[in-house]
Amino acid sequence: MTNMRGSKGNKKGFFFQSKLSENIDKFKDYESGEVDETLYCESIGTTSRDKVDNYVLKTDSNVTKFISAKCPGNFGAFQMSSFTIPRQLRFLEHKVGFVPQIFQDFCYAYFGHVDYDTWMSSNTACGVDVSSLCPEDEVRRQRTLGINIPTDVKDRALQYLNSADVKEAFVQMHLISGFTDRSADYQIYHPAKTEDDIDFNSDNFYAINLEMLKSDCLNWKWKIGASTINFGPLNWKVRGGGGKRCTPTKGSYHNAQCFSGVTNLKSAIGGTDAFFKGTLPQVLNYVYKN
Repeated sequence: MTNMRGSKGNKKGFFFQSKLSENIDKFKDYESGEVDETLYCESIGTTSRDKVDNYVLKTDSNVTKFISAKCPGNFGAFQMSSFTIPRQLRFLEHKVGFVPQIFQDFCYAYFGHVDYDTWMSSNTACGVDVSSLCPEDEVRRQRTLGINIPTDVKDRALQYLNSADVKEAFVQMHLISGFTDRSADYQIYHPAKTEDDIDFNSDNFYAINLEMLKSDCLNWKWKIGASTINFGPLNWKVRGGGGKRCTPTKGSYHNAQCFSGVTNLKSAIGGTDAFFKGTLPQVLNYVYKN
């Protein structure tokens, strides 16, 4: 297993993860530490990082919980993950079996591709009228807006996405385990604009039971928009922006990101046992009560 400290998140996120374990260690019957590893992933045939940032051990019961720690600047949506389309498709195939070719073509049209010809081939397979594509927003960025993808193709993509196994696999991939076999049990959020705003004595902590969230996602429906695909409290969209310096032929521009946040999650599951708000000791009690 390889240390990935240099490639994770931002400075405030690192700081929060470190201080979270330090503060949990102060409580009787608890131990905590950071987890920062890559693991071999059978699902994609290579190594990748999971979604676990911290572990918490309840010493009197010897029970360990894995935590995905989040310190966003506010309560709005922010990036949960950013993966290439080939890896996401391979993970779905590993988890649920056959991925229809039309869904693969839809993804490479909608999220685009660094290779122009591959993107155009996907448009052709989807029946897109490429002569109608916007030179600025689509051709230049090598991605196709949902409004220009035929309705029957979008319907077939939605039919695949709305199957129960695919819904659960999507949440598993983007929020719970990444491509690995090790799962986070809970997300713990503490919205804070700066490091100085992080307050471990406050009641501004939110916990999400991820197994309950995965069960609840079976009630959500997918909606394909012009540039964002919505799934309950989650948003799935292309990583690269449309600025003058955008580089759609390079790197991770066409990664598909998953966004969410406290407000979105509260709206979806705030009235269920999957969502809890309180002080850090209260959050720990919630984690182990469940």
